[in-house]
This record gives sequence, C-alpha cells and structure tokens, in this order.
Amino acid sequence: MAFARLLAVALVVARASAGGPLEGQVGIVTGASSGIGRVVAVELARAGMKVVLTARRAEMLDAAVAEITSAGGEAVAAPVDVSSPETIDAAFDLAEARYGKVDFCFANAGIEGTVTVPFVDQPPSNEKRILDTNVAGGALATLRRALVSFKRNGGAGGSIVFSSSLVGLLNANTMVAMHSVDPPGTNYASGFLSYAVSKVAMDGLVRMAHGLFSADGVRVYGLNICVFASEMSARASPVGAEGVVGFNPFFKTSVGDPVHIARMIIALLDGSSLWPAGSHIGIDNDATWDATRFYDLFSKPGKVEHLGFFPPDEMKGMLRDVRGGEYIFAKEEL
Repeated sequence: MAFARLLAVALVVARASAGGPLEGQVGIVTGASSGIGRVVAVELARAGMKVVLTARRAEMLDAAVAEITSAGGEAVAAPVDVSSPETIDAAFDLAEARYGKVDFCFANAGIEGTVTVPFVDQPPSNEKRILDTNVAGGALATLRRALVSFKRNGGAGGSIVFSSSLVGLLNANTMVAMHSVDPPGTNYASGFLSYAVSKVAMDGLVRMAHGLFSADGVRVYGLNICVFASEMSARASPVGAEGVVGFNPFFKTSVGDPVHIARMIIALLDGSSLWPAGSHIGIDNDATWDATRFYDLFSKPGKVEHLGFFPPDEMKGMLRDVRGGEYIFAKEEL
C-alpha cells in the first residue's frame, strides 16, 4: 500500500516536471493579434509551446504576448504583413534565432475584403488584395518558409495547419439560398465570391502539399472553419438579428468559441488526434467532421432550405469531437 502511494506521488511529480503536452515545441501563429489566431496562440503557450505571434497590429500582438508571459508561458511578437514575403521570412528567422527551430505553423492570417458589396461593384483591387493576402502570402509564401525551417529539424519535419473556411465548401444551392435573402434587385451574396475563391484555392493547396511533402515528414492539415467569434465574423458573417447562425451547417444558434479550434490543433500536435495528416477538417462549435464529405454536394447539392448543406439529421451522423472521436451530444441536441 505504501509503495502504491509512493508510485502515485512519483507519477504526479513526473507529470508536473514534464510540463504541458507541447513542451519543447516551437510554433508560429499568423494573424495572432485577435480572434481565432490570438486564442490559439494563448492555448498553445498554455500547453507548453514556445510561440511566435505574427500580425500587422504590433500593439495588439504585444498585448497577447504579455498575456502569455504573465501566465508563465514563452512568446514573442513579430509584426508581419503576409502579403510581404520578406516579413514572413523575418518571423521564421526570429523563431529560429530565439528558440532554435520551428515545429509548427498555424497559417491563419487572412482578410475577407468588401464582402458587403456586390461582386460587380467591387474594384479589381479588392480581389487582388484578398488573393495576395490569403493565397500568395498567407498560404503559399508561409508554406514555402515553413518547409525551409522543417527541413532543418533533423528529419523530424513539422506540422502546418491552414485556416480555411466553410465558404470553400459552398455549392450552387448555397449561393441560391444566400441570394434569396438579398433585397429585391440586389446581389449582395455575390460579395463573398473573391473570398470564397481564396479558400477554395487554400483547400487545393492542402491536398497537393500533403502529397508533395509528407515523405519529408511534413504534416499538412486544412480547417474548414464555420462561424466563430472573431473580428472577421463580426464584420462579415451572416448572423441573424436574433443571433441565429443559419450559415453554420449544424449549430444554428451559437457562434463557435475559438478555444475549440485550439484544442483540436493541440490534439493534432500531441498525438492524441484521430485525424491523419492530409485531413480537411470541418469545425462548427466543438464538433468536427470530414470536410471532404461536402464535395459530394458539388455535383448533387442539398436543398435550398438547408442552404445546400446536408439535412441536420444526416449532418448529425457525421460529427466527431475535436480529437476526431465520438461526439457526445447535449440533451437538447439529441
């Protein structure tokens, strides 16, 4: 009995000394000054990761770093505009100089552009800005520099998670449904077109990058994120006046808490996730699903009354928890 107690105490001490599940890892989070990026950076640091936070707004980055360090974590800020590859390179250089390596990157930086203006009324500069930020910089340039750092990890490789969107999975009937609520004679639903195209491109990048670089130990994931609390969703997401989030494929009455995205990413990195590298993962509140199931709706879109998505009962059967395991429904959802 005494031996058992000593063993229990030893296990507690060992766990405490080991730190968090990501102890010893180094990560870069782009778009970390607010919203999803900031929450993910804070939670990664809480799990033991050394984090480099990047974004354009230096004061907000400094505030996030102060939050992390005051809680005992390690973090540093690097002002970055992802449409400028030189600033991306500088952030990775800082991570390697400060912490010796980079194990992970959350490619989260992006903009939505003028989605509240019909497509035909948007200046060409709008789509150029979106594509330069979301695709050329936020995805391709970030991946390129991450690959350079991962190659220096002595064969260990690294992980990169791309912050895509549900809009990358939309089909014809989704657009019909969105347009049906536009005021007569308008087409405000088309305002999302350039942003949606940027996310379709990102989903394609995930597929191809996984095939190209997995043999080098690079683990690539894509997140098709639904409506979560963030500055972007507050500006652009179709949330009803009474708080109804009809745009979400399952949870129609609640905007997601970004902490669930952070927990899913931590599971991908600590080995507890059931999602394999190369996965496209939809996430809506605290539930995930195989986002590639929505590809079936490209050729046979769902009904307009379901926004072109799967019916709720069918969608319910697809849901998993943030680790990819069985999803436990609340009583009111059963």
